[in-house]
Amino acid sequence: MIQCQVRQWLAKRRLRELKIEARSVGHLQKLNRGLENKIISLQTKTRFHAYFFYDLIQNAENGRLWTISAEADKMRVEMANLETQRCVLLATKAHAEDLEAKVKLLEASRKEEAAKNIKLEEELQNTKDKLKMEFEETIAKINALNTELSGLRTRYNNLMKQKKLVDVELAREKNRYLASEQEISQMREQLLANANLLASPALSRTGSEFLL
Repeated sequence: MIQCQVRQWLAKRRLRELKIEARSVGHLQKLNRGLENKIISLQTKTRFHAYFFYDLIQNAENGRLWTISAEADKMRVEMANLETQRCVLLATKAHAEDLEAKVKLLEASRKEEAAKNIKLEEELQNTKDKLKMEFEETIAKINALNTELSGLRTRYNNLMKQKKLVDVELAREKNRYLASEQEISQMREQLLANANLLASPALSRTGSEFLL
């Protein structure tokens, strides 16, 4: 009688253990199905990001970046040429100022000898008018060049800002792509571990005994 009760108690305990193990197997199978679905979703998302990332790189490298770099190089050459012209005009301005100073000296001399040399007075006046005109033209050209240089610098800075934004966008897409790849790799490893656990002899025997 006692042995019969002991056997019943042992049988009930074994049944509880088998039910617990069966629930564990079911949980792992459910977890695996969830992981498989998530991997499929992430693979789809990764392919989308990879295509977008590749397209973005191609467009950026073959389009905007090339155009920005080419235009920036062209602007640097133009700015260098304009700077050279500006230096030449500044030298011309200095020369004109030097000539104007000489004209003043000649004019002082003219005042002293005005009565003796009327022809010199006319030449001095013509020279003064010519120098004044050249000086005003030089100033106008310098101002125009300064304005053009300022505009070119502004455009150049804007282009550099656009290039930085493109570089940041590319870096972000690359990071998202790498993160997705890493997450998929981790999930594959987890799925493989769960599959190995399900295929282990102990767990397979437990499932068979529960079914019997």
